Amino acid sequence: MKKILYIIVALIVVASAVYFFTHYRIMPAKPYEGGMSTEDAIADAGALVLVSIFYPGPGGQLETTTRWVYQVDNWVERSALLVNEFLKYHRQNDYFQIAPRVRLDHLFYAKPSGVLYLDFSGDILLPNGGALDEYHFLLCLMATLHHHLPFVQAVQFLKNAEPMDTLNGHITAQQPLEIDTFLHNWRNQ
Repeated sequence: MKKILYIIVALIVVASAVYFFTHYRIMPAKPYEGGMSTEDAIADAGALVLVSIFYPGPGGQLETTTRWVYQVDNWVERSALLVNEFLKYHRQNDYFQIAPRVRLDHLFYAKPSGVLYLDFSGDILLPNGGALDEYHFLLCLMATLHHHLPFVQAVQFLKNAEPMDTLNGHITAQQPLEIDTFLHNWRNQ
């Protein structure tokens, strides 16, 4: 009788292990439209970690959601992954009128000035969005970057390696936008 009980327990343990490894194993993320694939962005990816993505809530408040992304040690790759995850989340949830095929082509960081240069393949926002859409997009992106990359002091938006005049015709983006100033102005409204 004891032998049968041990066999049953062993079968349950083996079945549980098989179930766990077939349903919960970490698999490479599939490429998504408008962003780079995880395999291209991170060749040496490790475990999955949660990141916070900010989005506009009711009454102009910022709210966050969490997303699983690969843990990477290289902060440049982590930054690119974070921006692409931000675009992916907001495309899926339709918070902003983000251009369907825009992607982050390059990312540069100027250490002395603390400016993060985000070079996109085209216009980020579709032209039918208003000034509030543009403002909320910038606010949410800057809050997301500030939360995960506190050493970044400003963001410069580029399109095909050239500074953008504006994201959507309302807020000037020819010079780097200072994150602390932008977030401070929002908090004091």
